[in-house]
Amino acid sequence: ADDVTILSFTKPQYFKNTTMRWIKMPEIAKEYAYCLYDALRLADKSASSIICIEKPPMGNEWLSIQDRLKRASLSE
Repeated sequence: ADDVTILSFTKPQYFKNTTMRWIKMPEIAKEYAYCLYDALRLADKSASSIICIEKPPMGNEWLSIQDRLKRASLSE
């Protein structure tokens, strides 16, 4: 069974054979940006082998968040 942490706006459905942790993310870009680092830290410290992040909406106010998530998702 995989441990999964999901950062999303709405609660995801349960997946069989998975331990799921959900972190509710704000739907306002400024609040999302404020919460993002703490949410990523919590997800990273968890026992999760997989971290899934719902793609934020398009729009100028979300550009910096999209860029940060893109950089965080790249493997070194």
